[in-house]
Amino acid sequence: MNIQKLRKTLQIAILIGIFIVPILNLFEIYFIRGTFISMDIGSLAIADPAMILQTVFADVPFAYTVVASVALPVLIALILGRVWCSWACPYTTIIELLEKIPAIGRRLKQSKAKISGGVAPRNAIIRYLIFVTLLAITGVLGVPILQLLSPPSVLSSQALLAVKGFAITAELLLIVILLIVELFSYRFACRYLCPTGTCLSLLNNRKTLHVSYAGSCLNCKKCIQACDMGLNPMTEGSDRLCHNCGKCIAVCPDKAKPLGWKI
Repeated sequence: MNIQKLRKTLQIAILIGIFIVPILNLFEIYFIRGTFISMDIGSLAIADPAMILQTVFADVPFAYTVVASVALPVLIALILGRVWCSWACPYTTIIELLEKIPAIGRRLKQSKAKISGGVAPRNAIIRYLIFVTLLAITGVLGVPILQLLSPPSVLSSQALLAVKGFAITAELLLIVILLIVELFSYRFACRYLCPTGTCLSLLNNRKTLHVSYAGSCLNCKKCIQACDMGLNPMTEGSDRLCHNCGKCIAVCPDKAKPLGWKI
């Protein structure tokens, strides 16, 4: 199967899954339960690293009982990088579905063109400053700010409420606002705001899966245009903002395949 088709299939499956899980729970099927913040699959506990870090700052005694649940997400991020963001995040899936709607897709394409090619270093600094500020606020107020500003967390919790309580809350307004912002600043949430992506990017290292450039190509710059994060894959394939979606590799027309995966 084509790598991009596989990625999109997984994206759709997970997007549907945020509704399927609470439906199964309604029928008292609890083999899998929870949200993207914290999920149990059988006896395996999986939690969002950013949310656990938030817990550490907000409630230190309780934190020790849940830290172990981030082991699997951390291990995946250490090996494969931020694949969660491009392969599984429901917010990313929604954006890519919106891109298929002609009028919206054209506007998103124009927004994407504005960030293409090398704005990543500045964006990375900004996102870390935002992340540290939100953690500090959490520590001072004891309020789960990261959870309230995490698009995948909000979508998952709202799906749970919609299925179990036939209701949604004002938190969903954040997603609406962010999607409108996308029309003017492509992947604003992913590049600046999302605490989950920021936390996972901190786990990148030299041995993490990343895009590698062989050193010669047609210089068509299609890979730069394809990058959702505004990176130049030929020089910034290992940047912490890269979420390993593989779009740059997929669009490369060069038969010599100058772009590829490296770990």
